[in-house]
Amino acid sequence: MILLVHPPVAKPCEPPPGIARLAGVLQANGVPYHVLDASLEGLLYLMEQAQPGEDRWTHRAVTHRNDHLTALRALPLYSRPDAYRRAVSDLNRLLAKAGRPSGVTVSLGNYLHADRSPVRSSDLTWAATHPEVNPFHGYFAPRLKDLLRKRPVTWVGVSVNFLSQALCAWAMMGFIRQEFPRIRIVVGGGLITSWMRGTLRDHGGDGLVDAWIAGPGEEPLLRLLGVKSGPETYLPEYTLFREKAYLAPGFILPYSASSGCYWNRCAFCPEKSEGTPYRPVSPEKALEELDGLCAENRPVLVHLLDNALSPALLKRLAVRGLPRPWYGFSRLTPPLDDLDFCLALRRGGCVMLKLGLESGDQGVLD
Repeated sequence: MILLVHPPVAKPCEPPPGIARLAGVLQANGVPYHVLDASLEGLLYLMEQAQPGEDRWTHRAVTHRNDHLTALRALPLYSRPDAYRRAVSDLNRLLAKAGRPSGVTVSLGNYLHADRSPVRSSDLTWAATHPEVNPFHGYFAPRLKDLLRKRPVTWVGVSVNFLSQALCAWAMMGFIRQEFPRIRIVVGGGLITSWMRGTLRDHGGDGLVDAWIAGPGEEPLLRLLGVKSGPETYLPEYTLFREKAYLAPGFILPYSASSGCYWNRCAFCPEKSEGTPYRPVSPEKALEELDGLCAENRPVLVHLLDNALSPALLKRLAVRGLPRPWYGFSRLTPPLDDLDFCLALRRGGCVMLKLGLESGDQGVLD
């Protein structure tokens, strides 16, 4: 059995898409697994540790903690921007207060250590050898002990996608290595891919990590587990995530219709510098998969994760749409200069399209 871990800190509003894809491939090939969203669980734990302080803000935040969490999981709050901002601000106050004794500023979307950097290998090694000083230690130590003692886990897979996760990921791996030395550890994710394909090759993992995976992890993970893969495509598996109490007004379904980027011409983009190939799912196949995932999971919102939605996919979405509201990211390019096309996207369920206008040239930015 393999335990898939999503370490703190990442925004706790939706399931980790990479782990959901790995869960899908493991399930399709009959490999037993379990998932742990340690970011969501850890943040909720840390909020409970804050005590009423001398200042009125912290006292108010502690008093209204449960009310804020309940409100963030219901739709009405999101039509009241001031109330939403107060709820988020108060919860961030609790996290900041709880992390302060460890020299860490924690929020719902970030983890910043006063003295340790996630891009210094010596600091990652330090985090792994001193897991007890991590502010989440009181959460992950008993949680991992319970999971790893009750289940026949032989591998732990840790997915690290953001710098805000790195120090906590190393602390959790260090704890596993100390307490369960026979369990093997494999690490992957977007940040690991950038490190392995870039210049930061000394990432403080010697003696800690048994295997590293760069890029899409489905096939490499199966090979690592000694499993001959079956079908060539796999759907993400969200069953174990649907019961999680994410801070959103319902279940948000993340989905990728491609890896890499169809444009792939921006000199400053890691997709280009890392040589990530563009591998799309056909628009027809993507919409077919999304129809099935929406029917099974009944999300309130679909999050299309592509670096940039291709014009071909946008055109299909304008024609037939999705059964649930959706949002995603796009380059500012035709056919988005056509008002009728944009209105067709809206009729097809689009509630937000984030338009990227980026440049590495200061003159263009000015």
